[in-house]
Amino acid sequence: MRLVLEAPDRRVPDEFRDYLADIHGKFPKAHVDYLESSGVESKYLLDWETLISMRYDEYAKDWYDVRAAAMQFESAEKDLDVDDLFKIKILVPVHAVAIGCHHDICRGKPMGTMSCSR
Repeated sequence: MRLVLEAPDRRVPDEFRDYLADIHGKFPKAHVDYLESSGVESKYLLDWETLISMRYDEYAKDWYDVRAAAMQFESAEKDLDVDDLFKIKILVPVHAVAIGCHHDICRGKPMGTMSCSR
């Protein structure tokens, strides 16, 4: 959620940014608490906290690469206009997470291979 709503290039009021920053820190703990209440053994809970943090960091890092790739792709056939840039801005969070999830599932295996499952 923070990737989508708290992006530095979004027009979000400061007070809403503060709210998002606050709940950003609470969602991972709430999820781990839910896992614990669902019977997940405590020895795995720290792994979940680490995994959540690691994934967020990876997706945040990929954000700018995804936007640059989208701009390069879209500008290959024509000059970008304001509408094109707006569409790219809207879709970058979705693409960054989708690409990150795919990369996580495949763990470095090329896209399109049938053996991308664990």
